[in-house]
Amino acid sequence: QIEESEALTRKSKRKLQLLGRSKAKKESNTNDNLKDGVKEEQPKLMISTCFDQAALSYSKTAALVQHIVPIGAPKRQREAAQPTLYLTKKELKRQRKLRRAEKQRELQDMQAAGLVKAPEPKLTFQNFIRVLNEQAFLDPSQMEKKVAD
Repeated sequence: QIEESEALTRKSKRKLQLLGRSKAKKESNTNDNLKDGVKEEQPKLMISTCFDQAALSYSKTAALVQHIVPIGAPKRQREAAQPTLYLTKKELKRQRKLRRAEKQRELQDMQAAGLVKAPEPKLTFQNFIRVLNEQAFLDPSQMEKKVAD
């Protein structure tokens, strides 16, 4: 197919060269006053005609080529649906506890690596009394005000 079109193109180029030479001789002898635009249009017309004739519609062998129709890949059939497994309350509780523990471990690891900032310590009345042991007993109402702020 490609070889045939290349052969036709080569053949038409040879014709074009021969035609151009013979016309050039005639034109030089008869009309030296023609514009360059008119001289350039004829080879372009010849080239377009050659390419049109080199198309597959004019090819004698294109009809003989077998074009295979693509077939899609076979689709997978779904496996038989497995019955859902229901957990007891005790198992669900255990699973939740393990998930939360794992999440907490990951958070602690990230804090140790410095990727996540450690949470601020919780400021409750009881914690504040533990920290400021003696002062809290001297003036408990003032300690409550500080904790409230």
